[in-house]
Amino acid sequence: MNYAAVSKETKKVVNNIEWDGQSDLDPYWTTECTMIPWDINTIGYPVNRDDNYDATAGAFYPDAPYPSWVLNDEFRWEAPVPMPTDAPEGFYYEWDEDTVNWILVENPVVDPQV
Repeated sequence: MNYAAVSKETKKVVNNIEWDGQSDLDPYWTTECTMIPWDINTIGYPVNRDDNYDATAGAFYPDAPYPSWVLNDEFRWEAPVPMPTDAPEGFYYEWDEDTVNWILVENPVVDPQV
């Protein structure tokens, strides 16, 4: 089974370990970390190194992609402004932290001959 080794000090994932939950581990993992079992089929996403862990909710989540984004009740980051859905063909929206808004960006043209 997969276990996330969560630092007792920082509450961040320092490693993922495949462990049976019974056999002896290096003392570091049991003195400096809390071993939290996780299953991708249960939580729906992989747990990564440097993810945060909320022990009360039993949830793993990454750092905010941008300072202005807010963590929702499902431990997913949300922009303070919803992303528009009206990008014309050949364009997409990209977050701009300076303006705290989405900006329309042209897709780079890829030459199929190259």
